[in-house]
Amino acid sequence: MLKVSRSFVCFRLFSRGLCSVKVQTTRQDALALYKQFMIVGRDYPDGLDKVRKRAKRMFLSNKDETDPQKLQEAFDRGNYMLEEMISTIQFHKYRALRKSYG
Repeated sequence: MLKVSRSFVCFRLFSRGLCSVKVQTTRQDALALYKQFMIVGRDYPDGLDKVRKRAKRMFLSNKDETDPQKLQEAFDRGNYMLEEMISTIQFHKYRALRKSYG
């Protein structure tokens, strides 16, 4: 059985005018947010594996969502979590620096 990726199918539908631009941009925004989680997760104190598992679980729980308001809430929550992760990393680095200099 031949497996075809979802993005390929959407690209084919988009080229025929059957897939909306909104679906394409939402997918791109979701992928960009997931990528940011992976980049920030490299420096997260709990490690990239824990960040990857939580992010994957979060994204998979919302993958079939079609309501624009709920999608926006999910993106807002994801951006908030990303900001909190960055704050935690900065605080962790500050504490380590402060501890090393006494």
